[in-house]
Formats: sequence, structure tokens, C-alpha cells
Amino acid sequence: MIYRFLINSSKKRYNIPFRFTIPLICVCFFTIHAGKTVECTSSRGLSGYTYQSISEFEQHIRKSVSDKKNNSSPKYRIQEQLSQADLFYLTKAWNQLSTTAKNEYLSLTIIPDSARVFTTPGNHFEIYYMPSHKASHLNDDNYGFDRNSWQIKQSLPNGIPDYIDEIGWALDSCWELEVNRFNFIAPIPYKDNEYRSDKYKVVAYNASDYGFTYPFPVSDKFTYPKGWSSIIDIATNWTALRYDTNPLDAIRVTCAHEFFHAIQFSMTWNVLENFNLTLDDYPLAWLEGTATSIEEIAFPEVNDYVRYSSHYFSAPERPFLHDNDITNGFYYANSLLMLYISKILSPLSIDFTRTLLFNNYDKQQPFYSNLRTVSNNFSKQWTDILHDFHVASFYTGKYADTSRFLNDAQVFDTITVRDDSIVYSQPLIKKVFPYGMRLFTLRNTTTFPIDSLHLIFEHKSQNTISAADIPWSASILRIHKSIDTSISVSLDNDGNGYHTVYSIAPDERVIAIVTNGHALESKDYGVSFNDCTDNTYSSDTIRFSSVAPDSQSSATALFTLDTTILPCAPSLDFVTDKIYSEKANSMSLILKSTPFLFLYPHFWQGKSSCVFSITAKRGVGTDCDVYKWNEHLQQWEKSSGFTNVTTGDYTTFTTGVPVSGLYSIGKFVDNSKISIYPNPVSLKNGTVIFSGKSIKNITIYDASGKLIVNKSENVPIPYQWDLHTKFNRPVVPGLYFAVVGYETGLNERSIYKHKIMVTP
Repeated sequence: MIYRFLINSSKKRYNIPFRFTIPLICVCFFTIHAGKTVECTSSRGLSGYTYQSISEFEQHIRKSVSDKKNNSSPKYRIQEQLSQADLFYLTKAWNQLSTTAKNEYLSLTIIPDSARVFTTPGNHFEIYYMPSHKASHLNDDNYGFDRNSWQIKQSLPNGIPDYIDEIGWALDSCWELEVNRFNFIAPIPYKDNEYRSDKYKVVAYNASDYGFTYPFPVSDKFTYPKGWSSIIDIATNWTALRYDTNPLDAIRVTCAHEFFHAIQFSMTWNVLENFNLTLDDYPLAWLEGTATSIEEIAFPEVNDYVRYSSHYFSAPERPFLHDNDITNGFYYANSLLMLYISKILSPLSIDFTRTLLFNNYDKQQPFYSNLRTVSNNFSKQWTDILHDFHVASFYTGKYADTSRFLNDAQVFDTITVRDDSIVYSQPLIKKVFPYGMRLFTLRNTTTFPIDSLHLIFEHKSQNTISAADIPWSASILRIHKSIDTSISVSLDNDGNGYHTVYSIAPDERVIAIVTNGHALESKDYGVSFNDCTDNTYSSDTIRFSSVAPDSQSSATALFTLDTTILPCAPSLDFVTDKIYSEKANSMSLILKSTPFLFLYPHFWQGKSSCVFSITAKRGVGTDCDVYKWNEHLQQWEKSSGFTNVTTGDYTTFTTGVPVSGLYSIGKFVDNSKISIYPNPVSLKNGTVIFSGKSIKNITIYDASGKLIVNKSENVPIPYQWDLHTKFNRPVVPGLYFAVVGYETGLNERSIYKHKIMVTP
């Protein structure tokens, strides 16, 4: 047990300082390939650089280390030259660095010369500090902690500045919690010829911001076959961190955060592999989110994590456990999700986080599949866990309910709900980030109640294997003066479903919350709101028909009902808007029929069957197909599942599995024209010209099949082949084969093959 309250500190909920830079893992996104530019994008004051090669990166390392060695100023900070971004990437590129560059980095002195060492009462840490250094607070020597019982404060001087005593107490508390109680692998201590002890080393001197964790390769692979050793550097200017009133809070959360990063380093297989930007396959958002959640678990009276919560509540659609499409502060806001998971799955521990880390420690594995495996261990689907968090996060601020969300729910912002512009029966389609959510909101703006509202949930993008459990999860919230109801929506395996709500009061909001369970892809999802009543039909067969104004085409929908009482009637009608024919023309598609809009209510599916057909007269042949309008992409797409029969002058296309949409019969005309000239061509003064606006790539082979030219990106049109190879050597006379890839009017790819004769 950790005795956290031996030293009083008030629980601050609002005036929480902002962390200016990311400890341990920077947000520095770049990859080095031979001959290509490497761009390092800095974050939160971290310096950023653009490297052209490994050698340039090495030069920067060596210069930064050299500058530090030659600068005797006590205010000099290596972080201002060799940023945390550089330090983290260093572990990735280590095997590619020269021996000289490695030795330069290893000669870097994180521990100051002439530093005094203090062994913490818990006997796990050595804290190195300069006696002449003045921290912003607690420089006097008024007390210490009992060496026989490290938790107990002794109000007697011990020859150590009080700020060092407090750092030591916080570190011993973190060891007790993170190693002894939660049983994580202990951080690997840094050791060399000068610093030989087995205690973990911490520097309290002149780190910028909260702190940094410096990784170092482990030489003793027998004792430590996995992981990296590290040194933590703790900041001592708490005024700059806006912890002027409560410096103890800054000390404690920094120690908890950085110590967990040290554990993450110790539990990684090999941070050098695959050029990933995080340890093993962990996203940065996971590493920072878990480290920030540990702060709150270790020292709940501080509430440092609350500061980052606004990054989520101001934009709840952002993806969790991803490093793209998020703000810098959102890395830390991932702590909200991790704390929620701990609360609902393992209230007295952090078994979810621990299990995931140890799964990878035992056998290296992809992060997202590991995430789903651990969820299943808790008898949950990951998508449902994430969705439960999304729904629970509405119970904050004025809607605070600590039984549904975190214990600090009342101090968080409330998610701002924006009313959507709803067209009844038409799906509202939105893009949902991977592991993100979207809101679909209808507000009753009338002065009278809505008797019933039918919501239809439909995925609009193809589901993929990155959602190995379930692709989607959905719920409905009803908010009037409070959150009146939370309803879970039953979806099928594809993510489709429907639900009906009743008696929606004036000014009441009905919010559909949809969570994307795909780990890697943003996906389109649609929700439609249908304000309609039940209809009673006298027959079990119903026919809908529509004839175009020119009488040259028509459409029919024949329904067979399993029940005679159904809500929301189907509809079928022609559409004359010119936008559809104009778009077809731009795609080299000739419409042979008037477009027809067919609406098949979701509530009818499974309770009826339907045969849908389109008939046209004007020159419809076997080279025609049925095309369906993609509203989201604003283009026509070929529709499968139709068969056709010609009777006299009319051809009818029929399907027994129709879906709602705008349909037309069309004929695609390939207007792509590829020209290759002159041919034959003389080697003495010839050039072969490739023309055609739809050309996307060009490859040329000789008669033996050897690749001569490969233009696969940004091909200039017309392209001129100067009769040289890709190595800029002249070709020899003979027969060559050109393969030209081009795009058709329907955004499909095709190839054109042609022989080229090169003469002397």
C-alpha cells in the first residue's frame, strides 16, 4: 500500500498546469530511407529538423553532444539541441548508426559532473543532484523520510534539500505501486564503468519542462535479454510549470509518468525494429495515455490529467489509440479511456493495461490484435468497450454521473452536441475515424411531440479485417433537460440495424452515437431518421411503378409482404435533375434511361421481399448495365445483381435483392485514346511520344523481358522517351514492348500494350 497522504496537498481541479512537451516519446514523425528526405515535425517546443540521410542525422547527434561538452554554462540544456524527438528516434536508428556516432552518444553525460548522490529510503533509486543548484522551491533542509520505513516523514534535517527528499518519496511510492503492487517489470538501471550500482538512476538538475527519460542500450544481455535501460531527468523549476503553489504535485505526477515510461522501455523487445515510431508496435497515444493514467492512479489528489481532457470533449470524434488526426494534447487525453477501462474492468488494478503489455513482452505481436485479444480475455469485444466509453463520456459536467463515468466527471467539460440538418428518410452520412465516434443528431424543433421516430443505421463503406471482432457499435441518447435515456442499438454483423423511439418532446434531442471498430481505416456511416406512422395494407402484394416523362423508360417495384402492418411506405419516382446526366457525361457514361429513385424502408426488409426492375427502349443492348448513384462520392457506379431480358424494342433489367438508391441504365463509352509515335523510330535522332490525358504509368521492356523504363508516378503528358534506359544509357536497335496504364471514365484502370521498333 502507498501512503500518499503523509504530506498534505489540496486536490486541485481547475488550475491544472499544461504540460509543454511530451516526456519520453516525442511527436517526431519521420522515416529514413537512402537518398530520401527525412522530415521531423516537432511538437510542443521540441526542435525539429529535416535530415537527408542517416549521415546527416549522425552529424546532428555529434554536434549536439559536442556542444554540450564544450558548454560549461549551468543553464545549458542538451534538450535545446538534441531534442526528445531525436533521442527517441536514436533508439530506432541505432543499428544503422556508425560506431563513431554511437560512441558520441554514449559519451553524453546525463549525470552532471561532481553531482552528489542520494539513495532513496526505499533503496531502489539513486538521485543525482548538484548541491549548488537551486530549485524553484524546497531548497531548505527541514525534514526527511525514515530509512527503515520510507513512507514515514521525519521532521528533522538530514543533510539533503527537501526537494530531493520529495522526489525520492515520490519515486519510492511509484516503485511500490508500479512494480510491487502491479508487478510490472522493473526499469533496467543504467550502468557503466563509473556508475555500477543496480539502483535506477534519476537526475534532478536542469531538465526542461516536466522531465525526460533517456534510453540507453543494455550491454548485459544475459541478465536483460529484452528492453533498454534508461535515466530519468526531472525538472526542478516548478514555477515555470505553473505549479508554484503546489510543487509537490508536479514532482509526484512527473515521477509517476516518467517511471512508467522507464517500465515501457524495459518491457520492449527491440525498439530498433520496423522503423516504427513507438516501442515495438505500440502507438504513441497508448504509451502516453497509459503513462498519464498512472499519474492519476498513483496520486489521485493531483488531477493533472484533467488538463488534457478538453482535447477530447471539444472534439470527441477524434480517434483513440492512434497517432494521426489528433492534436498533441490528445495523446495525453487517451488517459481518459485507459482510466475508464480500469474502472469498469478492473477497479482495484490496471489489469487491462498490464495484460496487454505482458502479452507483448512474452511474445511480440501487433498492437491492435493484442488489444482485441485482451478485450476477449475480459469477455468483451473491443469495439463495445470503446463504444461504452463514448456513451459514458456524455455523463460529465452538468450531466455528471460518476457511476457511469470517471470519479472526476463533474469537473470535465460537457460534450457539445450540434444539431444536424435532417432530411427525413434520407441517410445522413459521415466519415468516422478509426476507433473514433460520430454523432447524428435530430432535435424536435416543433411545438408538439413526435409520436414515433424510426432510426436506420447503415455502414456505407466496405468493412475490412482490421475490425476482427465487430465493425460497429451504436447507441441512442435522448436529451431534454437531462440525459433521459441511453439505448443500446442491436446491429448485425455488418453494422446495420434499426430502432424506434417514441414520444419525442418539443426541443428534445435524439442522438445516434456510432463507434468505428476498424483499427486502421476511416469509414463512412449513415443514419436516417424517419418520422412516419404504421400503415395497414389490405393485400400481401403491393406494386409501385413510375414512368419517365418521355415514356421511353419506366421502373417497377413489386413487394410481397409477410405482414400487412408496416411503418414507412416505400416510394419509387423518376428524377429529372440535370446533375446526374452531366456527371454521367463527364465519366464517359451515356444514360439510356431516366434515373429512378427507389426507397426501400429498412423496416420492410426481413418482413417482405421485393423484385425491382428498370425498362428502357432507346438502343439498349447487351453492352448496357444498371448504374447506381453514389451520393457520398457524387458519381455513378456499376450495380451488380441485375439480369436483363429484351422483348421487342424494350430491355428490362431486374434484381430480387434491391437496396434504396438512384438507378439508371447506362452504357460506358471508352473515350481514352492512347497514341505512341513515331513508330518505327530511329536511334540516331528519334524520340517516342506517348500521349493521352488518362495515362497513369508507362513501362517499357526489351525483347528479353528486361525492364528498360518505369514511370509509375507523376508521368508528364505527353511523355517523351529519349530511347535511353532508366540508367540513362542508350538502348540498342530492336523490338521493345510498351505497357501503358490508364484510367477509364469510371475511375477504373486498364492497360494498353504496344510494340515499338527502334532502328539504327
